[in-house]
Amino acid sequence: MTPSKLEHLCAERLAAAGIAFQRAPEGLRVPAACTEVGDLLVCFDNDEITVDIEKITHCHFTPYGASPPYAAHSIEDCIRDATDFVGAVLRDEWMLWRYPNGAGGCYQIGTEGEGWSDEPLAGEGIEKFVWSGRSARA
Repeated sequence: MTPSKLEHLCAERLAAAGIAFQRAPEGLRVPAACTEVGDLLVCFDNDEITVDIEKITHCHFTPYGASPPYAAHSIEDCIRDATDFVGAVLRDEWMLWRYPNGAGGCYQIGTEGEGWSDEPLAGEGIEKFVWSGRSARA
């Protein structure tokens, strides 16, 4: 599948979900709701989708073949997962965080304390946001 076909399919799914975006040289852009967070970019590199939350973090959605005991993750799975993630970020369902040095991450609100949650290590100066702005949970 060419990147242009992947981008086309992802754009269709975002539009069907009611997510407004602009086409940009990097891919698909959702303008920032908060300048401290930055724009959200959906980028395409071969068969991989990268969702970049400009000033915080990024996530990869990569297809892979099956290998016991894991099921395959298809291009269609990646498109679904990436667009579901984008929608959840825009609905303020993901906590976006960064350390004072600029390194950051995100985790789904409500998964705090789970071993797989990408929460920041305790420390001073950690900034927390949701898409719409600075979080009161910081």
